[in-house]
Amino acid sequence: MGEGLIRQKLQQEGIAQWRVASAGTQAKPGLAASESSVLEMADRGIDISNHESQATTLGLLKTSDLILVMTHNHHAFVRSQAPRIAHRVRMFSELIGSPYDVADPYRMPRHAYAACAQELEYFVENGWQRLIDWTVSQGTQPVARVNPSAIWRKSQRKRNSSSQAKPK
Repeated sequence: MGEGLIRQKLQQEGIAQWRVASAGTQAKPGLAASESSVLEMADRGIDISNHESQATTLGLLKTSDLILVMTHNHHAFVRSQAPRIAHRVRMFSELIGSPYDVADPYRMPRHAYAACAQELEYFVENGWQRLIDWTVSQGTQPVARVNPSAIWRKSQRKRNSSSQAKPK
């Protein structure tokens, strides 16, 4: 669900070049998202019906600029697997302040998925600038779609202002 929410926000912000992936510390690769996850995201206009689980691997960790985890246990696991990139590991809850565990709804009733989705959505919406700042601090720059006419107008103004005669 976190991956879907971040993908949606990237799209809304016009950031086209960032890759978002999710992986589980104990995931079995190739499994579909739970029905409750799919339904909760669909309620938010996000389609995760084609999602397939993947396990957290050293290769995936090393190629990630930012790793968001849900719990302190996940945080410790990732840091133990890849100590050299420990500075890239953050808890989802840190997006809005102090780190705390987000309850994993795995195999729980739908209302647990709803609560988790709502919490993650709150983190993404209210911690978006922090997420951008953390990622940029690792050297990744957001690439946004920009209106070409706005670029032209800005560069045209610069040209016009620099070509004006300067007083002697």
